[in-house]
Amino acid sequence: MKKLLQLGFGILALLMIVPKISAQNTAEFCDNEASAKVALYQKFLANYKSTGEEQKRADEFANEYISRYGSCPDEGDEKVAQFIRKWLALYAKSVREFDCRRSVYQRQWTKAFEACQVVANENPESTEWPLLLTLAGYANLTSGANATSGSREKSLNVEAAKMARRAVELIEAGKVLPNWNPFASRDEAIGFLHYSQGVFLFESAPADAAAAFLKAAQSNSSFRCEATTYGYLASLYEMNELQQLIAGYRKNFAPPEPVPPKSQYDEALAGINKTLDRVIDGYARALAILNSNPQADVKFKATVTQKLTSYYKYRHQDSEAGLPELIRGALDKPLPAKD
Repeated sequence: MKKLLQLGFGILALLMIVPKISAQNTAEFCDNEASAKVALYQKFLANYKSTGEEQKRADEFANEYISRYGSCPDEGDEKVAQFIRKWLALYAKSVREFDCRRSVYQRQWTKAFEACQVVANENPESTEWPLLLTLAGYANLTSGANATSGSREKSLNVEAAKMARRAVELIEAGKVLPNWNPFASRDEAIGFLHYSQGVFLFESAPADAAAAFLKAAQSNSSFRCEATTYGYLASLYEMNELQQLIAGYRKNFAPPEPVPPKSQYDEALAGINKTLDRVIDGYARALAILNSNPQADVKFKATVTQKLTSYYKYRHQDSEAGLPELIRGALDKPLPAKD
């Protein structure tokens, strides 16, 4: 036992000596490398304030310096290492931001979302990055194919909608940008963010999409005068609420099923008509805007006209009487309440 204790104390003493030897060796190494250390630091200083290739070289010199001399115990060496580490962190951050923007500008949407989400999460109080991702998500769907895959990436829609919501929350909390490019103003940016949410959620979450388009229609932006805002809104009311109400009506009231009390029939029919009136209102607003634009999309205008006429005639005993007046005055009325 005594020998074991002596052996244990001997090992403990050795362990206590090792750090001193290691630190001593490090100090000796740093002293012996003084000239090389200064030369490497000078190479870093010659490049770190530049741009492009020079900063890439500075990054290489900085990493080499930290690898070789980052543990030097001299106070001056510690300050140099601290300065270089701080620069490395800032440079890595700028590289991530550059990669984010480059992916967007190169229209590599999937890569852009991977790169930019990291930057957005690192800067949770910044409006810039969620707004940029919203623009990327919208461009992905509306202005051409993915530069990498050759197709639009609908899988990005859910995340793009989240980014649009985050951007709205930040702006409404007072987080503004030095300039709102590519938008003319804060209001235009907010209008776009609501509108784009509607586009992103149109297929996956129609109720949320309708709420977003409604906010766009009520915003102080050009999107309140955009025909597609109301076309989307009317389509959502039509394809979801109206169709569900009609399906329920057919199930409960079509023969040969037993006829429920008349009060239930009247209630169901009133619900259908109220939703149908909101569909008509949306298409009427869209057509009013299209009629005022000589360069309006002909196909879209024809579709809106056909749908509006069909639904209006259904609500007015197969008559179009009053329809032109409805269209002309559509934008002068407040949007109909949902409930």
